[in-house]
Amino acid sequence: MARDLAEKLKTKGHITKLRRHFVGNFEEKDKIFIDFSEEIIHSPSILNKIQPIEKVLDGIPALFLTETEANKLRQGQKIRLNSLKYKKNFIKEHPNYQEFERLYTLNDKKLVALIEINDGLVKPKRVINYKIER
Repeated sequence: MARDLAEKLKTKGHITKLRRHFVGNFEEKDKIFIDFSEEIIHSPSILNKIQPIEKVLDGIPALFLTETEANKLRQGQKIRLNSLKYKKNFIKEHPNYQEFERLYTLNDKKLVALIEINDGLVKPKRVINYKIER
């Protein structure tokens, strides 16, 4: 960051201290120190700090899937974007979806996978597995 800023100003630069106050939707007050994770993991107060995984994805386009489509992605299969049931809504809402490095998919309000769309193919990059309760 210092290098980029210095280059823009046509000078040299260095950083003596850097502090991140927020990342995406998470503020400094939301942090949990790894050093204390074993001590607090059994503490009821930790539940107040845990955020749903979808919160991290705010601002990233979501592609909705049917159950059959979601199962294919969960199995690592690629799917043609044109074959998806909700593709028109997705393209209408996010006509610039190709500019995003990552996208994600949802089925029944649950995260299925982080994806890429290249050459008309939806490719799972990170599949999210939920524990199925019966």
